[in-house]
Amino acid sequence: MSRRNKTLYFDIETNALDDFTALRGLEVVHCLSIYDPVMEKMVTFSGEGISNGLNELDKADTIVGHNVIKFDIPALMRLYNWTPRSRVLDTLVTSRAVHSDLRAKDMHRKDFPKEMWGSHSLKAWGNRIGSVFKLAYGEQEDAFDEFNEEMKKYCERDVIVTQAVGTYMRDQEPDVRMLNIEHQFANIIRKQEMVGFSFNEKKAFKLAEELTSIRADLKDELQKAFEPTVEETKTPEGWLVQVDGTEYFGETKAELKKMLKEEGQVQALANKAVKLANKKKVTPFNPGSRDQIADRLKKLGWVPKQFTPDGRPKIDEAVLKGITHASAQMLLHYLMITKRLGMLVEGDNAWLKCIHNGRIHGSVNTNGAVTGRCTHSYPNVAQVPAVRAPYGQQCRELFKAGDGYVLVGCDASGLELRMLAHYLAGFDNGHYARQLLEGDIHSVNQKAAGLETRDQAKTFIYAFLYGAGDAKIGDIVKGTAQDGKMLKNKFLSSLPALNQLKKAVEDKVKRSGFLKGIDGRILPIRSEHAALNTLLQSAGAVVMKQALILLYDHLTIEGWAHGREYAFVANIHDEFQAEVTAPKADSYGQLAVKSIQMAGKTLKMRCPLDGEYKVGNNWAETH
Repeated sequence: MSRRNKTLYFDIETNALDDFTALRGLEVVHCLSIYDPVMEKMVTFSGEGISNGLNELDKADTIVGHNVIKFDIPALMRLYNWTPRSRVLDTLVTSRAVHSDLRAKDMHRKDFPKEMWGSHSLKAWGNRIGSVFKLAYGEQEDAFDEFNEEMKKYCERDVIVTQAVGTYMRDQEPDVRMLNIEHQFANIIRKQEMVGFSFNEKKAFKLAEELTSIRADLKDELQKAFEPTVEETKTPEGWLVQVDGTEYFGETKAELKKMLKEEGQVQALANKAVKLANKKKVTPFNPGSRDQIADRLKKLGWVPKQFTPDGRPKIDEAVLKGITHASAQMLLHYLMITKRLGMLVEGDNAWLKCIHNGRIHGSVNTNGAVTGRCTHSYPNVAQVPAVRAPYGQQCRELFKAGDGYVLVGCDASGLELRMLAHYLAGFDNGHYARQLLEGDIHSVNQKAAGLETRDQAKTFIYAFLYGAGDAKIGDIVKGTAQDGKMLKNKFLSSLPALNQLKKAVEDKVKRSGFLKGIDGRILPIRSEHAALNTLLQSAGAVVMKQALILLYDHLTIEGWAHGREYAFVANIHDEFQAEVTAPKADSYGQLAVKSIQMAGKTLKMRCPLDGEYKVGNNWAETH
């Protein structure tokens, strides 16, 4: 008879890869180690025996591994066409969801290596738990070329550490709803990473040429506007001596002596040489240097008000926008162009450096932020400028649908305010939610805060919800921090339910240091002023994760396959982008909107959710 609730822990070792996100360069799985904690038995399979190991995994109810959703399982799928039949528990996914504030905790761990602060790796967890440590292996270049006994021991130890981490996580008793959402979402996002986002490389190079030319012209103009600095050095331009009407010159006395000798003169004459004026060092203005920008602006009369942690004047977009001098606006344009070029072609993870076979396989940490939001890297597609931003249209046009597909973008409608309405419902019986759905909520907020325009109200509410300080709120009405404080107080007094919610949230943080998310996750709060924002942002993140899961399930039920009729290509905050075969685009879009609506019902949100979709050929057209 087979054992009920059988759990197996596993790990694999492969050859070294060129790209872990897209599994580029994957050629062989050297070994598969499996541990049965009940039988206390470890078995390692290699070569042709790996298929037998996969059969053993299929006999389990649950299989557990570290980073297996992102690496081990996709690698086994690719080389062995194997899909797990068992429930998968990934200790890396669990760690990120349960311990989203690891760095803060690690800083206070005695003798814990600084380089591991905040790390969710097996090596770091082995050090935290202290009872079992990961082995050192793989430092040499050819370590993963061929299977060997040391590799086998290394793989088996990883499995033992994984079991210790899994046991530790289980003892934390994380909310099952949260774990299910995080694992299902991570599995879908892994499919997205593997597919990648189709990218118009030819158009990108053309844009890079255009921006490079614009930047060069701007640099010339700025160097005319700001004269170079001239510094006198301690080094003379040279030494000059006159002998019988003939002048002898050398940059140094040694050179002068050599010349005198070659000309048949007495070298000692060099001691009578005249020292010329000191050399001058001329440094052209560098518009890419924040220090030089600050120096030149101060000479124009600018008085800095904000400073960096090391005491230097702060130079950024917001600061330059506040300076009316024409040169400041030119500098703003230069820095913006430089930023675009950094994303496009010059940065370490520039888009043009991340292309493989016409697609960008961006990496996603599905629980990278404390709130549960995703973070993005290699490259960070969340930083692609919006269409309304300078050159945002041109940048977004580069991200497109693959051949034979169209792009469909779907985003949640008014997500932040609907999350606020959900939490306010406990204090106002749904009054704010009704105003949000049936009226013009920004006009309501405008009146509550006593603002002059509706646009000011839109800016104000999002700044308020994101925890903006008094000074930033005051900037909205071109006022001071005192004006900002008065605005916030008036707004809160006009909306007593919000005041009650804010106080309840802050009281909870004072008592426990954390809040609970809508799926039961623990949200560590770093500061009281960020508490409400953390709660709302987390709710929005969980809603969108649940929506994607529901959409994937709906599409699967309809018989659609990821990578065939459709494929997710981006998932950023309140939107997801997918390439879809043209005849099915509207059906997909309608299902995507329905999934957002259903996510609200599934999570028992007290304000109905909604979304909208757009069909186009590139990202500029779909969001």
